[in-house]
Amino acid sequence: MKPGEHSIYTDEKEDALTFPIEAGRTYDLRVAIQAGAFKGHGKLVPVDKATGTKEVEAWKPKDTTKILKP
Repeated sequence: MKPGEHSIYTDEKEDALTFPIEAGRTYDLRVAIQAGAFKGHGKLVPVDKATGTKEVEAWKPKDTTKILKP
């Protein structure tokens, strides 16, 4: 993305996260699930680098020997 102010959102424009993007910087975001009237929806929440790294690592499979390749 080009540096400057940007807005990003998951599925609800009114829940957009607007913040300034700096050149060369990496941003960590979490998708929080919010309850809605008929369905839940995601909302982007900024997290610090340590939290983002820890949460991404938790999603990686621990035992890859059980993953079957097509």
